[in-house]
Amino acid sequence: MKKYAKLVSLVLAIAMVFALGLTACSKPAEPSDSTQPSDSAAPSDSTEPSETTEGGGENLTLWTWKIGYQDGFQEVAKLANVNLTIDPLGVDAEYQNKVKAAANSKTLPDIVHWWGSTADDLSQSLVDMSTQEPFNTEEFKSRFYANAFDPVTVTKEQVAIWAESKDASEVTKSQKEGQYWYVPLDTGGAYTIFANKKLLEDANVSTEIPKTWEEMVANMEAYKKATGGAGLACSLQIPNLWRGWCWTALELMYNGPEGYAEVCDPFMDFDLLTDRHLATVEVVEELTEKELWVPGSLSLTIDEGDQTFAANKACYLLGGSYTAATLQAMGMNMDDVFSFPIPALEGSKITEWTVTPGTLTGLGVSLNSEQKDAAFRYIETMSTVDGALAFGNNGYSIPATLLGDRVSELTPVLSMIMESYVTDGSDPLSQFNTNYPQLKPIAGGAWMTRFENGMQKIMMGEGTAEDALKDCMASKKEEVAAGNIVKLEGYEDQFKK
Repeated sequence: MKKYAKLVSLVLAIAMVFALGLTACSKPAEPSDSTQPSDSAAPSDSTEPSETTEGGGENLTLWTWKIGYQDGFQEVAKLANVNLTIDPLGVDAEYQNKVKAAANSKTLPDIVHWWGSTADDLSQSLVDMSTQEPFNTEEFKSRFYANAFDPVTVTKEQVAIWAESKDASEVTKSQKEGQYWYVPLDTGGAYTIFANKKLLEDANVSTEIPKTWEEMVANMEAYKKATGGAGLACSLQIPNLWRGWCWTALELMYNGPEGYAEVCDPFMDFDLLTDRHLATVEVVEELTEKELWVPGSLSLTIDEGDQTFAANKACYLLGGSYTAATLQAMGMNMDDVFSFPIPALEGSKITEWTVTPGTLTGLGVSLNSEQKDAAFRYIETMSTVDGALAFGNNGYSIPATLLGDRVSELTPVLSMIMESYVTDGSDPLSQFNTNYPQLKPIAGGAWMTRFENGMQKIMMGEGTAEDALKDCMASKKEEVAAGNIVKLEGYEDQFKK
């Protein structure tokens, strides 16, 4: 696997190009095949207002929905010499509503923590950071990993689309190319397994990182035999979470981007009932038949799934880079935790999973702030290596700032996650998006929803891998026949790339 630290020189040379999959400029409601997690993918927490940091300087207020980030925010406040009061305002949807209401009443705090987005809803209430020094300089942007500013920056293509769209608001249409209202804060993605080292050790189960999916399943079986406990904690309530956080990785590794394209493609009549495709779905059958899921997983939210792991009710957890902050906030001893990317099935074409990290969240400054200079200083401090490390290690999230040879100063859990990061577009999902661009916008179509529901039926013991793939094929044909999907000109030629 490629080390993040070794990529710094390469990253700085890469032009910033907007390349995130799945509507990266919006806040998608559910997880997907993108490295960018959704709203629900990012942990949702609430608590009482924190105590103000006594930094000796100006007083600032910051709003967030992430309780796990508070210590990180406060450590940066000390470096920036500001007194920071943090108000966590509830879970995802609740937080969004409160922030939008405050924007309408012009009562936003000095600093707003928000998802990596072009800020359609808040652009009239936040400072356009693209006009402010030092945020408008190439030197400043070079502090961050390649593409970090892409999801928060308005593109030429977006401006053109919004100008012609009947659904675009006047606020949206007023946005100009190059504008951005947030500075990237943290980066990451899904496809991460967390392991409880202490539980495994106590059960005399290997604490080595599994080399294959089969080896991880064997560890779960051994753990269950020794303790009676569950093997894997995760939320199965959201139909596309398993597909977007696990199956996609297994399928891309096992069959390569070209094999994954067969499942996503609605226009060509691929037979999905082959051993190569069945194998990645039969994983779900095996976990169900061997009762390795945490009991009640089908009714668990993402946070509840994380809580079962934090409460020592499973030896492994399916999550993402952002999950570490949640586990820490839930009181888990992170010294007992290690992480690794989704391991490949035996016989996979790609044996190691890598991801291109996406911007998760960012920080913006309210137009109504009476302490804009102090807020700018705080965010600029956050973007330095010292500030990024202070935030990352205390907020348990991977900063968007390039750390260079100081990447080794991150906590072990975060360092392990970064082992799978690449920034040159070589990861399997990026290869799929590059080679099959015509499939990228429609890869989450209605047929995929039917496929996801089919996998849920397997989890309930009411279906098989064959059933799920048959339904996927049937649904694709129905969508094409109904004219719900427009076949792109020159499609066949594009597909053969």
